[in-house]
Amino acid sequence: MVRPGETLLVESGCGTPELARQLGRAGRLTVMTNGLHFARYLADLAQVDVHLTGGRLHHDGQSFQGAQAEASLRACAFDKLFLSVDGFDLKYGMTAIDEARAQLTRCMMTRARKVVVLLESQQLGRNCLHLIGHLDRVHTIIAHDGMVESDRETLSTRGIQLVITKAA
Repeated sequence: MVRPGETLLVESGCGTPELARQLGRAGRLTVMTNGLHFARYLADLAQVDVHLTGGRLHHDGQSFQGAQAEASLRACAFDKLFLSVDGFDLKYGMTAIDEARAQLTRCMMTRARKVVVLLESQQLGRNCLHLIGHLDRVHTIIAHDGMVESDRETLSTRGIQLVITKAA
């Protein structure tokens, strides 16, 4: 999924230790994130060039948000964006509980050639107040086993690649 030399953007919601381990195996990469925790996970990986968006620190989520973060993103281009969402509905799209997170994630989606959504089962069919984006911008979904067949078929029909993983 990730090739050496790529430039990646990782939204704070999906910046997990497991994703950091996977990226560490991919070879030389450039990664920008708004997630303080995720940057710490990557800090010991010499083959990964780590950048932070900057901006106002949202203490609860340990993520950077706001105009400064958006401005830094507008000056960059990425091969892939990895993101997580609070809600994912096949009709309405991807949503977030927090307005600032939704706004920054929308900006992120405009800066990447491909969008990869890391999806948890509790997010399926859930709608939250703030729209992140519609599914026409999504290229790949990585989801745990358990997605119903009709949802899989709908995603396939829309040209979205679905990667199913085993739940930990």
